[in-house]
Amino acid sequence: MLSRTATRKAMQSVGSLLPATLLTLFAVSPPEDVNEAVALLTVCFAALGLQGAGFGGNHADISPRYAGAIFGVTNAMASICGTLGIYLTGILLEVTDGDWAPTFAIIAVTYVAGWAFFMAWGSGEEQDFNRL
Repeated sequence: MLSRTATRKAMQSVGSLLPATLLTLFAVSPPEDVNEAVALLTVCFAALGLQGAGFGGNHADISPRYAGAIFGVTNAMASICGTLGIYLTGILLEVTDGDWAPTFAIIAVTYVAGWAFFMAWGSGEEQDFNRL
């Protein structure tokens, strides 16, 4: 029914745009509404799981031969970004006097940017370099 690329992009869309929307709502929700906060974050993190059906299996799609190496490189880059993110969040919290809303807004923008990149250049089809 859907091509591999279309399926990957559909899952990536829901797995990126829904969490971006929910984090934005979380950032502007009243701090005293704990139930709303828990519900927003629960659905947000559940929706992030759909990214596994988006970019998660994409390494094997584009290059079964080099999937392990590609995954290793991309996972290392993501780990570096995650480590830097912790440091930068600390700086941002100091600058904003402990206000988490800008942090969640930046994360939401990052999700949208990643989604846009994947929509523009992502593919589920085998790439030429797989045959090298």
